[in-house]
Formats: sequence, C-alpha cells, structure tokens
Amino acid sequence: VEAVEAWVEKWRNLKAWGRPLEEAKICVQKDNDRGLRGWAYPCMRSLVVKAGPDIPRALNTLLHEYAHLAAPATEHHGPKWRRAYSAAVAEVSGIAFEGEHLTYQDARAMGTRYMRTWFRTSGLEHVWALASHGATTQGNKTT
Repeated sequence: VEAVEAWVEKWRNLKAWGRPLEEAKICVQKDNDRGLRGWAYPCMRSLVVKAGPDIPRALNTLLHEYAHLAAPATEHHGPKWRRAYSAAVAEVSGIAFEGEHLTYQDARAMGTRYMRTWFRTSGLEHVWALASHGATTQGNKTT
C-alpha cells in the first residue's frame, strides 16, 4: 500500500491529465483477493486502488483510475480515456505510447508492459524490495 501511496501525490499533476487533479479523493487499500483492482467515481472526483504485492500492476491501476477522472465522466474506456491513460503511461515511463486508437484491451496490456519496464529499469524494483525487507528509503538513497 505504501508503495502506491508514495505516487498518489506525484501523479496528481501529470501533464497527461490536462488539468491538476488536486481535488481528487484517493483511497489506496490493501488487496486481499484477486478481484477488481480499482475503480473511479468521476462525478464524485474520487478513486480507489487496491494494492497487492504486484507493485507495477497497482501503479498502472492508479494511472488507469486517474485517467477516468481526467476524461469526461461519460467516456469510460473510450478514445479520450485511452488518450489520457496512454499519455500518462508515456509521461511516467518515458516510453512513447499513443493508445487512443488501440482497443481498450490492447492499450491496457501495453500500458501494463511499459509500467513494468519502467519499474524494473528505474531502480525502483530494488528500492522497494529492500524497503519491504526492513531497509528504509530516504529520497533516492537506501539505508
């Protein structure tokens, strides 16, 4: 849960959203099952992400749900949602990604793959592994 909460504030103001999402209410819960990973309530400006041991998947879900708040409430997984989601994945991962013209399933699969690559190559995988085994992190340093 802490691994995902660390990114909630950092990702509120991505350029991909087209506007700050500072008013959004975000709830990160521990995932105790293999069901639904997250959901958004665009009209209420809130979202929930369930975070389990698969941190890249949970972070991808956070971007997915933020995209629901950035897109029009009636959009669901349509082109404007896919544009916001793929732009956010590209902004975070640094991997060029234009998912607007992809199917939802393909956009989600590519986004998941890119987020896993970003997590693995950024060094975050190592930092979170150390933190989960008793080490503490401060900024970019692990102690």
